[in-house]
Amino acid sequence: MTDEILTIESIRALDIADSELETDICDMSELPYSNATFDAVICYSALHHQCLVKLKNTLAEVKRVCKKGAIFSFDILSRNDDTCGIGTEIEPFTYIGGRTDEENVPHHYVDEAELRELLEGFNHIHIEEVNYKYVLNSQNMASTAFCVNAKV
Repeated sequence: MTDEILTIESIRALDIADSELETDICDMSELPYSNATFDAVICYSALHHQCLVKLKNTLAEVKRVCKKGAIFSFDILSRNDDTCGIGTEIEPFTYIGGRTDEENVPHHYVDEAELRELLEGFNHIHIEEVNYKYVLNSQNMASTAFCVNAKV
């Protein structure tokens, strides 16, 4: 893999239709997998849905379940997102009630400096701040997030 950002479009382009994939529902900060199990972990639109302590636990869990050299690709909300600062702040830069249809879900927002600090121990880190546009309940929405590729 190059240092390019792994996008949703590039994930869809992967020929995994005939692959056997297993899915689980679990707490991402306490993954039920053995050490060094995965060659890659992909986590989009989920990582920021927790408080900072759980976010740090999740990153430690990703490192634990990944094989050496595995790819970790994810996005996380930027402090430049329009909803940062809206709602009830439950800890620094973590809010509840600021995003439509996710009123009771925590959202942690990062800047690049905090993101790099959180990624301590990862290698070959590539970070790009992007603006997403999407439709939710027939409404045009936008989000600003960091897309990240890193190796364990």
